[in-house]
Amino acid sequence: DVGMKARLAEKIVEARKEWLATASRVRVEQVAEEVSVAASLSWDYTLFVICAAIIASAGLVANSSVTTLASMLISPIMGPVMGFTFGTM
Repeated sequence: DVGMKARLAEKIVEARKEWLATASRVRVEQVAEEVSVAASLSWDYTLFVICAAIIASAGLVANSSVTTLASMLISPIMGPVMGFTFGTM
């Protein structure tokens, strides 16, 4: 009876370790996929970059720091930065 409980506890511990390893692997794969999608060139990315460039140009011409900062807020630069950072790790 005691030996059976010990084996059961041992199997539960092994199953939990396997589950944690699998869950961790799934999370890493999910992050890698999301970063890959965010770092790829798409029509939306190109359109946001063009809009940000136009707004930044208007801000520079008008000497308006607020407008220039606003262009940085709509710029989709985070995707490629995350892709570069994730790729170097």
